[in-house]
Amino acid sequence: MKLIKKDYINLNFKNSFHVHQRKVSSRTGLLLTFNDQSASKMIELPFFEGLSGKDKDTFFSYSDHFIEAVKKNDLSLVPNHPSYFFAWSCLHHYDDIHKKTHSCNFHPMMHAKNLEFQDFQDFSIIKVKVSMTTQKKDLEIINSFSKSHPNLKLRIDANQSFTCPELLSFWNALQFKQNIDYFEEPCLDYDQTISHIPIALDEKAKDYLKSRLKLPFKPKCIVIKPSLWGNIEDVIKLKDTKNDVVISSCFEHPHTLKALVYLASFFPNQYHGLSTYQLYEDYLDSLEVYRDKIETKKSPL
Repeated sequence: MKLIKKDYINLNFKNSFHVHQRKVSSRTGLLLTFNDQSASKMIELPFFEGLSGKDKDTFFSYSDHFIEAVKKNDLSLVPNHPSYFFAWSCLHHYDDIHKKTHSCNFHPMMHAKNLEFQDFQDFSIIKVKVSMTTQKKDLEIINSFSKSHPNLKLRIDANQSFTCPELLSFWNALQFKQNIDYFEEPCLDYDQTISHIPIALDEKAKDYLKSRLKLPFKPKCIVIKPSLWGNIEDVIKLKDTKNDVVISSCFEHPHTLKALVYLASFFPNQYHGLSTYQLYEDYLDSLEVYRDKIETKKSPL
């Protein structure tokens, strides 16, 4: 394949938000367009660490190595970074991703403090980010919300901000435990005291699947961020395991998000975390959204 276009981009979000206490309004990326037997194929090298401004130049400095790897069709030349391996996989699955239509169920994501201001009548599951205020305030909001929305399941994402005693206390104080689908990666470490609480793994998922992590419970679900996982084939293989899998996005541009919808389609009975498409004004070029279903559009390329 021959490179025909290389564009550094700065993607502005429709609204700013906070990541690890830092206000973010855009992220950087690199779009590469290759020609393959008279067909153009565009992929993104998404720099998610760019949200914090760290190591951007180092990451992009390896792009020429990636281009050379594509030119020679030599995987061994791909820079050792998950986003580069993911881009390589996207390129080699390009026709499956972009020339066919795929769909999956998805759930919206909301900070707990904003729950009361939203309308969720089209959804059965929502993801709730906590720890933006106090645990006491989060608990009050979730209890009140669950009381007024008895048919909505909640996935509570604490980003490892709880200790096990705090998680246990939070769980015991929940008035509508039947409304909790799971806690996503609530603690940095786990012990037997919280083994009865439904927990999904995110940051620790790869270590768990590779048997490098022992836990005092069986995870309710495995949350996979393919852009940080690296290889599309490895994600697809998870459909043959006994684990429930949720595909989750990392601020990918909608063109790249189509690859995640493609992967999510291998897990049709799950609701996936792909609502970050809403960050971009131009998502309708790539995606159609119907209530709690997201569908890809065939690429004109």
